[in-house]
Amino acid sequence: MRKETTVQTLTQTGRIPDSEGRPGSTKLLRPLRNRGYDVSCPGHEACTATIPVDEPISEYRMGREMGLSLAKDNGRVKFVATGGDTLGSHGIQAGMPAIATERQSDTTHLGETQFRHIIKTPFSPRMFPGDSAVIRAENKKMFAEDVKNRCQKIYTDMHTLYAGDVAVITKKMPRTIQATLDCYAGSCRNCRRHGSVCKGGTRKNCGATQRHASA
Repeated sequence: MRKETTVQTLTQTGRIPDSEGRPGSTKLLRPLRNRGYDVSCPGHEACTATIPVDEPISEYRMGREMGLSLAKDNGRVKFVATGGDTLGSHGIQAGMPAIATERQSDTTHLGETQFRHIIKTPFSPRMFPGDSAVIRAENKKMFAEDVKNRCQKIYTDMHTLYAGDVAVITKKMPRTIQATLDCYAGSCRNCRRHGSVCKGGTRKNCGATQRHASA
């Protein structure tokens, strides 16, 4: 039964939401099925108990249904936090087009996004050192991990430093990003002032540790 384990863990009523996020009316069927009963959903629309296991569940449709439901009650959604996928927020925007809905991600998802982009990006053959494609791929992965960790630490440190003030963080972020790019290029002149990870200077900078990428 699709997502039955998750539903059993997260819902107290033991009921299954449908594939578009609406509350369903079918109780969990596993106990009856385990006893040999031939059970099925009574027929409510998009029930996750009966749809094929390989049928994709649309996060866009789920978001749109939620947006339409909130719009009927004069609800408004300004910010949407998602699990790294923009489709849900796009769906909510489609369901309530009268206002702009902005997607937000936490630091973990932002860092993971950077990691995936680097892994998928084709770099020049001489970007990463190594005598074989396997070694170069490992060095590329190390670089992606480093960028991911920096991304997470930068956001965490800035949220702490500026007490979560998004306006201030947004204003300061361009210089921090530029300092980070300069750091990767071998110049730590702005790290101490605008950086978050590298301490700059001659002995505490990150230059000596950035050996997995060529200059």
